[in-house]
Amino acid sequence: MSNFAKTVLSIAVALAAHGLSFKDAVAMAPADSAMPLDYADVRHWVCRPNLPGACRDDLDAAVLEASGAVWTEPFQPAASPKADCFYVYPTVSESPGLTAEPAVTEAERRAVRQQVQRLSSVCRLFVPFYRQITATSMKSDFEKPSSDAQERAGRTAEADVLAAWDHYVSHDNSGRSVILIGHSQGAAMVINLIRERVDARPMQERLVSAILPGWFVQVPVGKLVGGTFKAIPPCRSERQTGCVITYNALRAERPIPADKVFHLEGQQQVCTNPAALGGGAGVLKPYLSTRGETILPTFTAPQPAWTQPPI
Repeated sequence: MSNFAKTVLSIAVALAAHGLSFKDAVAMAPADSAMPLDYADVRHWVCRPNLPGACRDDLDAAVLEASGAVWTEPFQPAASPKADCFYVYPTVSESPGLTAEPAVTEAERRAVRQQVQRLSSVCRLFVPFYRQITATSMKSDFEKPSSDAQERAGRTAEADVLAAWDHYVSHDNSGRSVILIGHSQGAAMVINLIRERVDARPMQERLVSAILPGWFVQVPVGKLVGGTFKAIPPCRSERQTGCVITYNALRAERPIPADKVFHLEGQQQVCTNPAALGGGAGVLKPYLSTRGETILPTFTAPQPAWTQPPI
C-alpha cells in the first residue's frame, strides 16, 4: 500500500496513471467510513429526468469556427431520447474540508452546464451528487489531512458513485442503452464503476461508450484490452459501441515531462482522438457559453472574448 501524496491532484495522477482506483491502492475501509448516500432521495441528484427544474438551462451555444467566426446555435433537448447518459463531474466542490458536504451547489450545476447538459439532445441525463475530494483540499494553504483520512475520503466518493449507479440500474435503466461520462476525478470514479459493475458483465451489452477525458486508461502494448479494463477496448470508429474514449488535452508548448508519464511495465496509455477515432487529424466544432461562462468558479477573473478581432 502506498501513501497518498500531499494533495488530491497528485493522488489522481499517481493512481490514474497506473490504471488503479482508490480501492485498488489502499486496504479495506475502516469500520467508521461513511455509508453511501441514499439515492432514493432526489436531493442527492444534480440532474435526473423526474427532478423538476434541474438541468433545464438555456443552452444556446456560441459556435467557434476555424476562421474565428462565432455564431449562435439554438438548443433543443430531445423529447424521447433512446439512451441515457450517466455523468460524474470533476473536482469542483468548494466545501471547506477534504470531503464535499452532501448538498448540491452551483459548482456542480455549472459543471453540468459546461460539460454534458447539451447531451440531453440525445439522452436522458443522470448526474448524481457525490461526496468528492474537494477543490479546497488542493489549495496550498489547506491543512493536509493524514493519509488515512485521504484514503477514507476516496472510498467515500467511490461508494457514493456505485450506490448512485445501482439505484439508477434498479429503478431507471430498464434495459436502456447508456453512455458513461466522467472527467478528471469523475473519470476515476467512472473507471472504478466500470470495473465493478460493467466490464465483462451483462451490463456491458448496454454500454454505448465510456467517455473519460482527463484521466488514464491502459492496455498491454500491442493489445486493445487486458489492462485497465478486461473487455472494453478503445473506440476506433464512430459506429463502434461498447468502447472507451479517453484523452488528456495539453498545450502544445507544455507537454507532460517524460518522467511524469506513468504506466505499468508492458502497458501503454490509451489516447483516442475524439475528432478522429480511427487515427489521423480531425476537427471538432467548439460549443462555448454565450455568456462567457466556464467550468471555473464565477469569482475568478472574467472570461475574455472567445476570439479577438484581427489586427
